[in-house]
Amino acid sequence: MTDSSFKIELRIDWSELDAFGHVNNLEVMKYAQAARLNYLEKVGLMKLHEDEYKGPMLAFIHCQFRKPLFYP
Repeated sequence: MTDSSFKIELRIDWSELDAFGHVNNLEVMKYAQAARLNYLEKVGLMKLHEDEYKGPMLAFIHCQFRKPLFYP
């Protein structure tokens, strides 16, 4: 069995907040995109894309917010 866990540290910037001091929903999706691209690099799929123009495609994404993120 292989370890498929993956962790990335991202910084929350003040400019990503809404009027209530929460991280804006769109920014959360940007965090997911950053994690996805870093994971693809880790497993070698970005290299495959560079070499053979092949790679995965994100067809659908869904996010159920459980609690807000705040700065800092």
